Amino acid sequence: MKVIAKVKKIDEELAYRTTRIQFGSESLITPLCSSNNDVPANEVNEIYRNYSKDCLQKGARSSEMERGLNLELKKKTRTGLNVCFVDYNDSAKLTDNELGLLTDLQYQYSQIAVTPIWSGLLGVYEGEKLKELILEWNRKNIEVIETLNNKSVMGTVSTTMPRTIVGDVIDSMVDHGVTLFAIDARNRFLDNQETWMRHVIRTIKQRGLLDDTMIYVVNARIASFSKNADVVLARDFLNAGYGADILGGLHIPNPGAGKAKEAQMKKGLEPTCRIFDEETYGYSKMAESVVAKKLGVAQSLAYQGSKKYNLARQIAEAKVITEALNSEKSILPYLQTKNMIDAEKVDELKKYRKSLFEKEATKSKWFD
Repeated sequence: MKVIAKVKKIDEELAYRTTRIQFGSESLITPLCSSNNDVPANEVNEIYRNYSKDCLQKGARSSEMERGLNLELKKKTRTGLNVCFVDYNDSAKLTDNELGLLTDLQYQYSQIAVTPIWSGLLGVYEGEKLKELILEWNRKNIEVIETLNNKSVMGTVSTTMPRTIVGDVIDSMVDHGVTLFAIDARNRFLDNQETWMRHVIRTIKQRGLLDDTMIYVVNARIASFSKNADVVLARDFLNAGYGADILGGLHIPNPGAGKAKEAQMKKGLEPTCRIFDEETYGYSKMAESVVAKKLGVAQSLAYQGSKKYNLARQIAEAKVITEALNSEKSILPYLQTKNMIDAEKVDELKKYRKSLFEKEATKSKWFD
């Protein structure tokens, strides 16, 4: 099944856009948030799995182990558009059978064939060697996909890739039939990666794909509370303002989060959760007991409950944004009603849109 993306409308002041995503007889309109089995009431179901060399080696050598790996992913699928990400978190070279297993697992449980996230390489190699390995492993992955492909291919690019190799990686993907793109933010704030994101989008545009592609962001950092802050801006939810069509989940633990919770408990302080408020676009810091009462769950389930609550609220709010984009020239007036979006953030979003194609303003279909 091919997935076809087509930009419908561009916000006149910000880098938000609506894109129609057609798959089979069904279609979606972005921007939207993906969900998972915890919050199943949404059009896009995101599946994410890390694999090590040892895991793939055992799976390739044991049919029972391979069956278990299949069952694990199968349980996470549901109706709608399933998008499966696989992250190879090792730097050891894969055999053809191991790479074939990694590719087949992803392909089987996803309506889109997605190139792996090579996080194991990103933490070990750099420069020309990193580029060489990513190009080689992507090429081999896509060659496996091509042997059975009736699906569109989405290429992943990680924010930890230096811009010196990003262009070559995207060019190679396009040459091998990639038409959709995923940004793996590696637990970073996308609004701290403005120049990198601009480079990625310009590279995609130079290949003539920007009006006919989907940009899916996964692993974006959520929010950071300073010591005295009880409410912070939901920066992850604003990633559509940096060119994202689909906002995916975060699957990389925050460094030190567990230790911070332990430190709180040692001091006799109650652990806290973050709660999204669509009226302000802020995350509020709340004690677990307060969250448990608010959600009607046991305190031991407050943290997981808060994640489900936030995702459900953001899914609903993304639909509000999509409707506003379809009916208004710009959603800027709507965003300005949100207390956590201050004048500085508005200025940042406007400047980002303006700078995307400022040198090619007369040529761009995107930002006229």
